[in-house]
Amino acid sequence: MGASFGEMMKAFDISIPKAVWVDTDAEAEKWLEYFVESSKTNNIGLDSETTGVEIHKDTVVVWSLSDGKERICLPARYLQMYRYRLLENPNVTFDLSNCKFDAHMFANSGVEIYKCKAWRDTNVMSWLLNENNIGRQGLKECIEDHFGRKTPTFTEVFGKTKKATKKDPVELKTGDLIRSAFNDPVRREIACDYASLDAYNSTTLRAHFDVLLQKAGLYSLYYDVEVPFHKVLWLMERRGITADYGFLNQLQGPMEEEMKKIEHEFNKHAGRELNLNSVNDVRWFFIDHLQKNVVKMTKGGKTGIKKASTDEEVLKHWAEEEGDEWAQLLMTHRGISKIHGTYVTGLQEWIDGRFRIHTTLNQHGTVSGRLSSKDPNLQNIPRTSEDAFTIREAFIAGFKKCLVVADYAQLEMRLMAHFSRDEKMIKAIWDGVDLHCLTVSEMHGIPYEEVIAAVKAEKKHKRGTLGRNLTPREIELLFMRQSAKATGFGIIYGIAGKRLSVSLTQAAKAAHIDKIVTEDEGYALIDKWFGVFPRVKEYIEETHDYMLKYGFVQTITGRYRRFGDVKGMSFKDRNRAERQGVNSIIQGSAADIAKVVMIHAENDEVLRNLNADLLLQVHDELIWECPDDPASLEAVKTRVKELMEAPFQEALLVPLPAEVGHGYSWATAK
Repeated sequence: MGASFGEMMKAFDISIPKAVWVDTDAEAEKWLEYFVESSKTNNIGLDSETTGVEIHKDTVVVWSLSDGKERICLPARYLQMYRYRLLENPNVTFDLSNCKFDAHMFANSGVEIYKCKAWRDTNVMSWLLNENNIGRQGLKECIEDHFGRKTPTFTEVFGKTKKATKKDPVELKTGDLIRSAFNDPVRREIACDYASLDAYNSTTLRAHFDVLLQKAGLYSLYYDVEVPFHKVLWLMERRGITADYGFLNQLQGPMEEEMKKIEHEFNKHAGRELNLNSVNDVRWFFIDHLQKNVVKMTKGGKTGIKKASTDEEVLKHWAEEEGDEWAQLLMTHRGISKIHGTYVTGLQEWIDGRFRIHTTLNQHGTVSGRLSSKDPNLQNIPRTSEDAFTIREAFIAGFKKCLVVADYAQLEMRLMAHFSRDEKMIKAIWDGVDLHCLTVSEMHGIPYEEVIAAVKAEKKHKRGTLGRNLTPREIELLFMRQSAKATGFGIIYGIAGKRLSVSLTQAAKAAHIDKIVTEDEGYALIDKWFGVFPRVKEYIEETHDYMLKYGFVQTITGRYRRFGDVKGMSFKDRNRAERQGVNSIIQGSAADIAKVVMIHAENDEVLRNLNADLLLQVHDELIWECPDDPASLEAVKTRVKELMEAPFQEALLVPLPAEVGHGYSWATAK
């Protein structure tokens, strides 16, 4: 069963108030009065032990409260008694760890703690204080790191879940383990201690983090932005998005056929059958058959024998740095395989009885500040223009509904203009000039009108209204614009000339242009781009100097991205940190802007009256669902555009135009 009762009790600090198991109506009423009164002057820690972890169906078995002075644990049957006076009280604030999860469990059990004043989440507070501490932001880890106190694990207290087998047909689920412990008078005490300790730890840790946030200058950022964002994300998870099961199912055949074609190409070149999922087969093909240079070695595993690595990093190096077609083809195969497994077959398992998918959006899962998602992961679904299988077609509006999809136009480049204060870039943006066409004009001495005319011709050609094919000159100008665009965005990500040259050579091949961009030409493009926007180069250099001195950068809202002792790093690590530093400011600020807009939108009376529900956020893209009638759609689109283009009271140095469209699927709502 794990540790003994005596061993368990040693884990609890004697200064912590004794846990109380509440199992009678009289006791429940007495403690209700206590916590209602305490909540007027104290924040209340709240936690739940549940039947499982699926946010749209699992429920509360027992739950706990603590104000730091007392802590109690109650069975789920007392939720309704506490519902209106405490749990849904609009004047009460709760301290939790992983607040959205608990809120789902309470909602599934008939109580909407969403209606309380606010939630404070220790996981997010920990992340804001140290975004690099991934894996140590959970409650138990934080208690150990900040208070030096270890707490027992769920398995140590309740045991392990068990699936039924032919030999032993008895299945033990999470809820079974919890009920078993609380129904046993001997085990109940330790189970109650464990369960209520989370509520106590949540509220005491929150108070500790409040002090640290004040010292770090992050207190206002957490309470003004992150706290309201907790509920925004919970509502989005709760709503989910409708998925077309039939569409996903019919994609399986074409995807499997495409993977087989790629496998055939490898087999033909190798002269034997290969398993592209086999590390040994892939290593043989690239190292022995193609005689590729070894980029790095494996760690050796159990045998200790190190071999040439062909992991994703190596394949990416061969594909992007060396332009190897076979590495590119294998990455294509793996990309299709991932989409097939994760989205085509994987998504079908997450569709609920209302044909909706409810992802879990992680507020503190990345160092950049962007959202991550899981169960299922919807953040990496490719854009329709980049996806031959159009996975986004599977995400559709509900009955008598329509999707409204909004995206920023060149947000990252506009943020670079704001932070660098480059006069030419700022003026071009305000004048409505196509930034990349201007860059081509300035870099190569070509009239702007000639470049923009090629862009307009391409648009007409795609619509079928040009009446002719594009001329060789137009194709050349369009590639030059693509090169300027890739250079500009590459600079934000710290790209070097070699990688840029490979990327542009690949782009030329995809466009059927007989052009090989050399490494020297790649570096020359970067130098020319900086010649057009010199203040950007100065800003990047200033950022690097700042990182050397202070070891961090900050986003537009003041959120930190910490790198440590940059000056003491190796040359390679320092270069990587410098690349990430500039990108962290730009990408992190883009994430901050999206977050602020989502908070405004969720609390906007106009959108609420139009029954417009925010469903998803994928990087800079936001998705709403609203009634399918022309008047409502136009009103929603107008209001969304207004909110997105003015995220802060103080405007940026450049406008932030948003493009808003609608449709019955995510793919067509552009």
